[in-house]
Amino acid sequence: MSKIRGQGPNATGGADGVYGTGTVDAVRWLQANRLNVSADGDYGPATREQMQWPLYTAGGTYIACLNPPF
Repeated sequence: MSKIRGQGPNATGGADGVYGTGTVDAVRWLQANRLNVSADGDYGPATREQMQWPLYTAGGTYIACLNPPF
């Protein structure tokens, strides 16, 4: 969610841990405007593959990204 927050034109509110309508709308916007996936609002395998996920050691040292940035 923190990766999505601030991406949309009307992204408001805080993370509440609920995959509700606000999250679905934010994911749908991200899919349509930043990722090359179907804009269905589902955070599924296709969306995960397109997002950048940094890798860190247990001590917090940055190693690399699993996927290229969007």
